[in-house]
Parts: sequence; structure tokens; C-alpha cells
Amino acid sequence: MRYLFALILILSGMPLGQLWGKESISGIVRIIAYVQRPDHDAPWRTKRIEEDVHMGTLVAADRILVSGYAAGYAKHFELQTLSSSKRIPLRLSFVDYNANLALLEPVNESLSLGIEPIRFGDDLRVGDAASLLTARQGQKLIEVPIRVRDIALATGAYSSYGLPHYTFKTQERGGGWSEPLVKGSRLVGMTVSKESDQISALPSSVIQRFLQRSKQRPYSGYARLGIHYRSLSSRVLRRYVKAGKSSRGVWVSQVKRRSPYYGKVKEGDILTNVGRYNLDDQGYIQHARWGKIAFAAVMHEYEVGTELALGLWREGKKITVRAVLRPYEVDWDL
Repeated sequence: MRYLFALILILSGMPLGQLWGKESISGIVRIIAYVQRPDHDAPWRTKRIEEDVHMGTLVAADRILVSGYAAGYAKHFELQTLSSSKRIPLRLSFVDYNANLALLEPVNESLSLGIEPIRFGDDLRVGDAASLLTARQGQKLIEVPIRVRDIALATGAYSSYGLPHYTFKTQERGGGWSEPLVKGSRLVGMTVSKESDQISALPSSVIQRFLQRSKQRPYSGYARLGIHYRSLSSRVLRRYVKAGKSSRGVWVSQVKRRSPYYGKVKEGDILTNVGRYNLDDQGYIQHARWGKIAFAAVMHEYEVGTELALGLWREGKKITVRAVLRPYEVDWDL
């Protein structure tokens, strides 16, 4: 009977979000960013100021989460609650373009938004269903059902740092503008980009680590090995480089000078372990929740300043090297 009623309301044009009470989910707002992008055809000048509309998620009493892309080239921000057309001025509180995440706060520090922060849920698995929530085009909160197709390593708009992303497809217009993903009433991810009909979203665990680290002073950022490698799926190549009898490990092709392992790991070593994770011959690990995924997708789990052990084969012998992780910087990739 409930689904028959839903069908009647859908045909009448009422959003599903209104039907299922999604407007009662706490912490969802609209963000208007006033953006002035550079003119790449004429770098000495900038383009006109434009309005970009994103969704925002209240994650603390005075902190609104958006993507790092939303903060790029933005001169000013305003907030609208879903129950009012009034615009509230915001300012950028914190941004990390490696994480592709940013926090906004009210300009008036004593301002109360009158809504509760959202609560977090667990990460999704491949095949899990969730809902994308959007009100970019109006005041009503609309629910768009999605299903996770893959967990992939991807980078943000302004950085080459790789993080795990949900990927899924939707026929809904727009998407990828900081929309929250919810399961029940809990935040399980946030969209950060769209290409064609495929949307990418950061998982809940990545967002929560960013929020924890954003409170640190000085901010430690994200760690990276600074090691480049090649697949060792060829048995002939494995014998040639003395990779051992197992099918584990990848061939180290370069160690960056900024890497904490520079001088400790050598070109030609076989990297078999990163901390507790075992690598296969293509650089993949078996993740407890996400299954087979590139090991670089879990580097965000390790804290800068902690010691991380790497397992290696060198000249037919198994060795372990350790180093204290440093914060990743863009020029590591130059």
C-alpha cells in the first residue's frame, strides 16, 4: 500500500525526499560560492565572478563540509538552510586540496544555524545502496538512489594525491557538487566530481580522518611513500629480478628524493609489504571492507610522524626497512 501511494506521488511530481521525510535529516544546507576563475587563454586577467551552487553538510555546530573544489577560486560564500531563502555569509575555515575537502564557518561567530550536525555511518561496500541528497535547484531536498559500482583510487581537482572513491552512475542531472550520501539518516560519503554519467564520492572514513586532522596544529596532512613501482606479473621477469617463488610484490622503479625511504629503498628492490598489508604482483592489497584495491588507496590511514615498516626482497633476501612518514607535498611528483 505504501509503494502504491509512493507511485501516485511520483506521478504527481512530489519529490521522493519529501515522501520519505528526508527533509528531517539533520545538517543539510545549500552553499553559494562566488568564484572568479583565471582566464587560461589570457593568464594576466581573470574571468567574471560566477555563482556555483553546492550542497553543504553541517559536521559540527559551526563547521560546514564541502569539497575542496568548491573552495577553489572562491571569493565569498553564502549559506541557505532548506527552510529559508535568507543567505548567511560564510568564510573559508580550512581546506586541504590533497584531501579535496574544505570547511566553512559563519562570518558572525555567534550565529546559530538552528540545525543539528549530521551523524556519520560506516563506509559502503561495492554493491551497497545509498541515497544522494540534493537541493541545488530548489528548496526541497530530493533523494536520488545510488548503488556503489566500484571503489577506485582517484585524485582531486587540484592535487595528484590519490584517495579511495566510491564510483556510481545516475541519470540525475548535475551531481558531483558536494552532495551528501546517506544510508538511513547517517552520512556515508560526499560527492566530489562527475564525468559524463559517473559520479565519484569520498567515503565516510576519509571524511572523518580529514575532520580529525583539521583540528591539529600544526596540520600534519597526508603521508605518501614517494616510491614508484612496476608490475611483476611476468614469471620470467620475477626470476630475472630474484623476486622469490611467491607471486607477491612489485618492482621498485624510482624512489623520490623527498621520500622518507630515499637511501633505504633502492631501485630494483621488490616491495612486498606496506605495514600490515601484503601486496600482490600488481600492487593491489586485500582490504577488509573494499576487497582488492591499489595499496596507495590506504596510505591516508597512516599518520604523518609515525614509523612505517616496508617488506622487501633485495638480491634474493627478505629485508625490512623503516622510516618516519613525512607530509606529502605537490612537488614530490615533479
